[in-house]
Amino acid sequence: MDKKKLEEIIEQAPNENEQWDFKQEWHHSNGELLRDILNFVNTPSHDDCYIIFGVNDKDGSIIGINDDRYKKDKQQLQDFLRKQPFSQNYYPKTNVESFDFDGKKVDVLTIYNTNAVPLFLTKDVARLNNEDGKRIGKPLQRGLIYSRINDSNTPVDESTTDDRMQELWRKRFRLDVSVYERAKFVLKDYDNWTYIKLIANDRKYIYTKDPDFVVEIVDDDMADSKDQFAAFSLDQDRTKIYWNKVKLNFRDTTIYENYYLYLNSTDFGTVVPDRYTISLPNLVDDGIAFYYYFYRNDFPILISKLIDHISHVYRFSSEFSSAKFDADVIIFENKEERKNIEKKTKDYIYDNFDKMKKWLYPSTEDIKTMEHKVQLDIDMSDFKRNRYQIPLLMFDNKLVQLMQQFKIMMK
Repeated sequence: MDKKKLEEIIEQAPNENEQWDFKQEWHHSNGELLRDILNFVNTPSHDDCYIIFGVNDKDGSIIGINDDRYKKDKQQLQDFLRKQPFSQNYYPKTNVESFDFDGKKVDVLTIYNTNAVPLFLTKDVARLNNEDGKRIGKPLQRGLIYSRINDSNTPVDESTTDDRMQELWRKRFRLDVSVYERAKFVLKDYDNWTYIKLIANDRKYIYTKDPDFVVEIVDDDMADSKDQFAAFSLDQDRTKIYWNKVKLNFRDTTIYENYYLYLNSTDFGTVVPDRYTISLPNLVDDGIAFYYYFYRNDFPILISKLIDHISHVYRFSSEFSSAKFDADVIIFENKEERKNIEKKTKDYIYDNFDKMKKWLYPSTEDIKTMEHKVQLDIDMSDFKRNRYQIPLLMFDNKLVQLMQQFKIMMK
């Protein structure tokens, strides 16, 4: 959490809800702390939840928790949770951060969102006073589902309401989100997909837990009219691209469709990455260069990674080809990261213009070597028509190498 977001939440104090709770100090009972965390874990929303310490829950004023001897840091809290008898061999993921408000320390315990709900205990857990070890009321009971509704926790000897239970199960099976979000989840569940070889080069991948989700690779009737090489294919042993189409279907509806490429004599396949222009005036003839990229949680890379994983299982995919491709295509977390790295790269190029111009431009010898390599792989007519692109594509690859370095540095 950043401080601005915390300030926005504290402005609403002492009002509490299903996402946050204010406390004047840390819990005097580890059992009560566990109870609060369980209630926040079992939320139907897809947001993180917060317990905020050092705020008066009566008037919302900041009082601070300086010298609170019951405070836990992140590691202590995680060690405590690992020892608890949670169902599913899963324990809630949490974080603890401290913020200063004019010398008053406010702690924020973040309970990260999870789909592993409903989460419950498999054994009773006593609520004991940390000071003298005396019991505080009834224990947390095994098998009961605790869930916070509005600003109230489930009573310690009851399960949550039937309506809330239904919401939690819907969340667990991703029935509460769009078909697109469900598809993104199942595409990451590699071990529950199976491969079916069809006629010719067609292939089908079926999600065995829910066969309504199917990925298909089929021939592209227009493949002969498309480019036979690209920047990201030049570093492969064989530069020619083989074009197909890929579809992600849910039942009888195609929810995503794109081109699927085979590289290095079909050793490796990928959904075609997105291409973006970057303006570099005075550096290239038309002032424009290109780079190829994926967004980490978008369909192109999710489908590519799934098929690549299955291909390795069936031993018809090359790790060498995959590594070469990964070096020539950038994976961004989001649009903001892409823009930041692009700006860093441009600024660096123009701050070191002479050196970078020399490094980015391929030498005459390198161009001739690449031309010879491409000429051996593709049709002569296509080579003659697109030969002029080779130095530009080599330049684009160098640009991607530089952007990759800034991506690493900005982590």
